[in-house]
Amino acid sequence: MERKLLDTLDLLHDTGRHTEALTLLEGMPAEERDAEWTGLHARALNNLGRYAEAAKELLACRKAGEGDPLWHYRLGYALYYLGREGEARAEFEAVLRLTPEDEDAARFLDWCE
Repeated sequence: MERKLLDTLDLLHDTGRHTEALTLLEGMPAEERDAEWTGLHARALNNLGRYAEAAKELLACRKAGEGDPLWHYRLGYALYYLGREGEARAEFEAVLRLTPEDEDAARFLDWCE
């Protein structure tokens, strides 16, 4: 994904303009949609409270996300807000195995317990 597009998506995220980010992502041609796109799309869905859609999308590319702490975080976030704390816990534990200093994941892990 181009740096300019990533910067725009980060700005939209940081300013709470999640619907705009989702629209931008969904406007991209299918052939440009990769694992990075899936993660950013799931982030926008999560931020709009569309947790089931985010989880479904992330689970469809589980193999590609297994070594990515952001993938685990986004899935854990969706699962947590779906009330599936046990499954969310496993995802936040995976985040912390990959990036032990992740304070957000540690906080969610505490909330799961």
